[in-house]
Amino acid sequence: VHCSDGWDRTTQMVSLSQLLLDSHYRTITGFCELIEKDWCSFGHKFKDRNAIGYTPDEQYSPIFVQFIDCVYQFTRQYPNSFEFNEQLLISILDGLYSNLFGTFLFNCLQERDENEVSSKTESIWTWVLANKQIFINSNFVSEKNEIGLTINPHNVVFWKGYHARNYEPWTKNLEQEIDPENMVLDEEETLLLRSELQRVSQENLELKFKMKLLSESTSVEIEALKLENMQLKETLKKFQDK
Repeated sequence: VHCSDGWDRTTQMVSLSQLLLDSHYRTITGFCELIEKDWCSFGHKFKDRNAIGYTPDEQYSPIFVQFIDCVYQFTRQYPNSFEFNEQLLISILDGLYSNLFGTFLFNCLQERDENEVSSKTESIWTWVLANKQIFINSNFVSEKNEIGLTINPHNVVFWKGYHARNYEPWTKNLEQEIDPENMVLDEEETLLLRSELQRVSQENLELKFKMKLLSESTSVEIEALKLENMQLKETLKKFQDK
């Protein structure tokens, strides 16, 4: 398995294959080891691919987020085969974008060593293993076996728990089982999304208009102050001449 560079699609495919073939990587400790081994140490370009703290350019591509989303799909298809729950996946992505940990900083291990990341920051794995109890899947059954891959597209769903966790109509029902057959938003959800989009767009336009008015107003006020200052100087000069 090898893509053009070896640190994007190659890492995705190899990591997902190991999850299916080796039960160790389906444990909490094993999953942390897998990411550290095949993503962090192997040289996935977290800085460029996720544009963390930078303006996205042609290097931007959320490869790691795709991988974590794929893992979520696996955990749905095999709810008893993974020791960790959805919260671990969400926490890892939050750790990726929050810059709270040094694990995902820069583009490779060499850059992290050059910037002394290990001595200046905490590893996300230290935090995960210290809080292991909140990531335990209560339905986990420890079995040393391989698991297959169900390729039916109906088993792939939109990950509401992460991508829509702040969308109120969905957050109320996150604990409910998601129907794999429901691949399309229903009419009510579509209308809600459109309404929300229109609201945000309108607020954005109003904000731009207010900023423009404020800018113009500020400019006028500045000119008025300059004129008033000149008049004061002239008055003072006249007074001094007398």
